[in-house]
Amino acid sequence: MNKKGKTKLSGGAIVVLLLFAIVMIGGLAFYGITYSAKGTVTTDDATATAKANSCDGVEDVSLMFNDIDGYKIGTDPASHLTIYEKEGAQWSLTLADDASSGNDVAVLSDYKGIIGNNAGTPSTTYFSRLWSGTTGCGIYTVGNEADEVLYLATAPSITVTNDDKQFNSDATYPESVANESIYTPKILVDSPSKACSAVYGAIIAVEYDNSYMGSWEAIGLSEFTGKFELAHANNGNSTADKFATFLWTDSDGRLCNGEEAEIKFQYETKTIPDGTTGIDVDFHWYPLNVDLNADTYKPIVDAAYDEDGNLISVAYTTQPYYVNKA
Repeated sequence: MNKKGKTKLSGGAIVVLLLFAIVMIGGLAFYGITYSAKGTVTTDDATATAKANSCDGVEDVSLMFNDIDGYKIGTDPASHLTIYEKEGAQWSLTLADDASSGNDVAVLSDYKGIIGNNAGTPSTTYFSRLWSGTTGCGIYTVGNEADEVLYLATAPSITVTNDDKQFNSDATYPESVANESIYTPKILVDSPSKACSAVYGAIIAVEYDNSYMGSWEAIGLSEFTGKFELAHANNGNSTADKFATFLWTDSDGRLCNGEEAEIKFQYETKTIPDGTTGIDVDFHWYPLNVDLNADTYKPIVDAAYDEDGNLISVAYTTQPYYVNKA
């Protein structure tokens, strides 16, 4: 103790106190910054600012769209990308293929859209597909990944084999039926090379004359309970025409690039006058597709029609099954 009774700090003690003070001040400053950052990211503007700070001040980046044919890389589908959601909220942006303007989007943000869709109108030549992605701090290009390519929609060829399993049904070799008998025809659905006849499954609608035939069954397939509307083809007694609709979803609903689907059916005849001809049945193949509901701005998934009843199915076709009464 000195003459005045005060403790004299050594030089080392002073250094320790200074270091402690610096640590405390730094800790408080860090705590204040952290709390402030967490507390201010509550609005879109604040979120954008926070994200921009993570991208060296950049708030927007260019979203590029370059669609690609899934089987023919050199073929340009020339479709559109329609975005309907940003960060879980409704948001709208439509980009044409290779668009270079009007495509600014926020950095570090989640988006959802439909490739092959122009502001609610799907492509008529390619199957549309759902898309989702998260932007970074640089240019973001949609269309180059395997789950972003488009597949050309082309109708399959359908062959109907008679119950005898020997002859394909046509005008020369019709199914010759008897009264109150069971028949089991089958169809072979063949997709073309480097294209798809279904991507999300397909509706198989059997159009038959109810005055000559009972109800139809598609062996192994469930009934399709969604919307299907088609003008009757006036087979047999047109006033008795009916549809039996089934849902084909084998192979995850994909029928592409030379793949073949086999579907077997069963029906029972009623009493038919001898010599009755033209009891023909039509097998309709209508693939499901993806679209955007223009009213709710939500995606329409695995459907044949949009919210207004417009047909969005592509690659559809019809094949007759010829039936006569012996």
